[in-house]
Amino acid sequence: MTKNVTRETRPGDGRDRSPRHRNEDQEGRLFDTVAGAVERHAPGIQIVRPGLVAVPIAGAAVYAGGEAALAEQLIDDVSAAAGVEAVAGAADGLFAAILAARRGTLVDPGRSRDFLAPLSLAELDEPGSGRADLVGLLHRFGLRTIRDFAQLLERDVTARFGRAGTLAHRLARGLDEHPPTRRTPARPRRRAILRR
Repeated sequence: MTKNVTRETRPGDGRDRSPRHRNEDQEGRLFDTVAGAVERHAPGIQIVRPGLVAVPIAGAAVYAGGEAALAEQLIDDVSAAAGVEAVAGAADGLFAAILAARRGTLVDPGRSRDFLAPLSLAELDEPGSGRADLVGLLHRFGLRTIRDFAQLLERDVTARFGRAGTLAHRLARGLDEHPPTRRTPARPRRRAILRR
């Protein structure tokens, strides 16, 4: 599951949220609060970037009563702890889960490729991905959807587009670019108690 957290202007607060007025320290502290609220439900979260947390949900979903119940609990707890609105989505891979979160969708296990298939190829060009040129080239070749790209043979993609193309092709097929890098929660200090 990916947790996509967005800050929105509340009516009457008068704050400008444009990039030129960002306070990165304040946003970092706020996001630590968000991450802590999420981590109470599922240890080992991955902070993908400020505003986006990936959560391993297998065990947590069982405990919460299912993925939908877990998503609702996470959204409520983030709102209570940090005062921000959150959106949750779930899918098999990180890329698919991010897109599911943007849509507030819980994709059934094993269905990430089907979920991604009709989406525009432009979705592959995530912020900071460096895939704008690749997506533009694929458009010039007549490919429009993620399905169009995913249907190409991996060896052909690798031969034509190299490593960057191969990684994007993995995402289009609902696979992860690489294994997740999870945050390890701080362990409480061990204490010994002596009794007489």
